[in-house]
Amino acid sequence: MKRNLLIWFTILSSLIGCVDDKSNTRIEELNEVTIGALQEKYSAKLGSYLQIPLPITTRTGDESQLSYAWYTYTPTTRTQADTLGKTKDLNAFMDPKILTPGEDYSLVVKITDLSTGVYYRKKMKLEVLSDFTKGTLLLCKENESYALHFMVDDAEKTFVKNIFEAANGTKLENPGRVYALNPNKYQPQMKEVLVLCENETGGYFLNPVSMKSNRTVESAITFSPETGIYSPQLHVESSSRSVDYLIISDQVFKRGTNMGAMTWDAPMVVVEGSTEYKIGTGMVQSSSGPAFYDELNGRILVHNNSAWNKAPLKQLKTETGDLNYFDCNNMGTNMEYLAGGLLSADNECWMLLRHKENQQNYLFKIKITSDNRGTSLAKIAITPEVAPHLQEATHFASLEGMKDLLFYSTGNSVYAIALSNLREGVTNNLEAQIINGLEDDFSITGMKLSDILVPDPTPENPLATKTTQQIRLYIQDQKISGNQKGGVAYYELGTVGGIHADPVYRLSGFCDQVIDVEEKYE
Repeated sequence: MKRNLLIWFTILSSLIGCVDDKSNTRIEELNEVTIGALQEKYSAKLGSYLQIPLPITTRTGDESQLSYAWYTYTPTTRTQADTLGKTKDLNAFMDPKILTPGEDYSLVVKITDLSTGVYYRKKMKLEVLSDFTKGTLLLCKENESYALHFMVDDAEKTFVKNIFEAANGTKLENPGRVYALNPNKYQPQMKEVLVLCENETGGYFLNPVSMKSNRTVESAITFSPETGIYSPQLHVESSSRSVDYLIISDQVFKRGTNMGAMTWDAPMVVVEGSTEYKIGTGMVQSSSGPAFYDELNGRILVHNNSAWNKAPLKQLKTETGDLNYFDCNNMGTNMEYLAGGLLSADNECWMLLRHKENQQNYLFKIKITSDNRGTSLAKIAITPEVAPHLQEATHFASLEGMKDLLFYSTGNSVYAIALSNLREGVTNNLEAQIINGLEDDFSITGMKLSDILVPDPTPENPLATKTTQQIRLYIQDQKISGNQKGGVAYYELGTVGGIHADPVYRLSGFCDQVIDVEEKYE
């Protein structure tokens, strides 16, 4: 049996070996495509044409079998890319039906070799602009009326006047603050411009492209004031980016921005201690969440927004034996909130309060943890010896990126004080003058501190940016005659060699008085 099998195997092997292999083993040479120099980012205005010549080379020099596709998408439309063109060189109309200014667009060119199916692609950034995409919103007073202007972030600093009136056919009434909102990048419909006004509407939410009013504050909240007049004071985003707040008529309203909520719930309730409260503008963005100062009861109220945004306002739980400094739920009567900010140590923050009757200023240092526990760290009376110009200050501010620092302005100067040096028993002058308006011929009517995003290109990343800390002063330019002395002066803050402010930009003469300024990046 073994012998017969061996014979058959030998015959079969010889038959297989005689079969002629007619398959083609020659490897086809790819007509490899090399995409030449393209920019990392392209910008185009809505309604214009984006033209991009496509530099390519091929291994064989033959481009006859190549097809082209230019398309764009955002993080929320990855599966619904919009085709811009199918020719080698792009000449695409920036169609408002498919493109939205300010969105985070990727631009892709794809080249396919039809003879082999092999494709090549290059990904870039696309910035779609409108007249109001990137720049500065300026809320101003002019001849006893109000206007919203826009300064475009271009080389010329193009100034567009009266953008609210032009879009809506009416003037603003009693505006106080302006905000550029973009609370959830995955919910582009939430991107709006908010103007808070003290009137029957409470203000307006504007389309960020056209500046036309989408709705009023009255229609966006669950609230009806007894007087019929809304008094909106503040808009605040939580550090978790899951909730944002409106403070209206001293009450706190919240919405879940992580859930895409467009409207704010009914005023938040307090479940511990007195149910009545009065917030005003007393708010500190502590590292464990927002902490509101209740001027009515002299206490700190916190909101833990981790429980699906459902948590109410709560009093702090004061640690046992911690009343030697102060009680977080009884910080004093007739105390008004001036400013607040973060300290360098984890979970520690500060509040600056002023007694309404004797005008004495107090610095409160508090530790607030995520389980709503509060520990008083210090209560320090700030004397004129320590801060000679604090008593006459009219505006106060702080920045999360510059902890331990309090900034305040008088009618002609800006001062800073390092709160880490302010301790009980210190009597020497800790105040540093960082801006002197008298030397620059202006007086100060307002002040705002902001984290400003500026270009910071490198050879490796030409689109790199960095965040700088800046003071935005609202000024009256004494060099200008007449009523329209209003303007702005920008300074970049630095701490190397001591706290200082370096001038960045100044513009005046476009209004009677600047009320508020807000950067709009998208």
